[in-house]
Amino acid sequence: MNVGDRVRLLTGREEGIITRLLDSELVEVAIDNDFTIPVLRREVVVVAAEETKTFGLSASAAAAEKKMAANGAVQASKAAKAAGVATQPAAKKSEGPDAPPAPKAAPVQKGLYLALTHQSPELLALHIINHTERDVLFTYGEETAGKYRALYADKLKAKSVSVPLGHWHLKDFDKWPAPVIQLLPHLLNDTTAYELLTKRVQFKANSFYTSRQANVPVLQREAYLFQLDEKPRYRWP
Repeated sequence: MNVGDRVRLLTGREEGIITRLLDSELVEVAIDNDFTIPVLRREVVVVAAEETKTFGLSASAAAAEKKMAANGAVQASKAAKAAGVATQPAAKKSEGPDAPPAPKAAPVQKGLYLALTHQSPELLALHIINHTERDVLFTYGEETAGKYRALYADKLKAKSVSVPLGHWHLKDFDKWPAPVIQLLPHLLNDTTAYELLTKRVQFKANSFYTSRQANVPVLQREAYLFQLDEKPRYRWP
């Protein structure tokens, strides 16, 4: 039983996703992607991926996902309009030559990224992506109301992605903490000494909903993507 697993309560028909392991006996579950509750491990059972694929979600879970997907689409549309980004293609002119096709989105460049991926339409998981040729030592913490709390530290190999570092709800967007990430690249036998990079990310609605990338390298799925080394102090090959 791990964070991100879909589970079913044995005492009812509710389903949800494990968002935190509170202790050896207790887990936090997001019920129908809406609200979280603490539940004893012995009171939930993991829903097999094959079961969901064959029989689909429960009626309540499916309804919740449709609702959250609709809400997410509305939020994205509003934020995109506020940022001046078109959400629909412009109408074709009745006269004159056809407009040239819209340019394709630029490919994601090599670098270090913070990515938020949907576990459900309303629940997001945070990852750090190392899209470089070097290993990276990193720490992850969160800042809330000016107070910092260290949460995780590890090493990311080249072209790899971290485990989920947190699970956040879109409905709590205005209450999200600011992630604080420290990064130190390393390459065996390299002749360059790299400086420690510290990045604090403060999410804003108008830029968050327009940061979505369809197929993020290394992660190989859609994500909201934020580059952590926009002004790197070292050169890429």
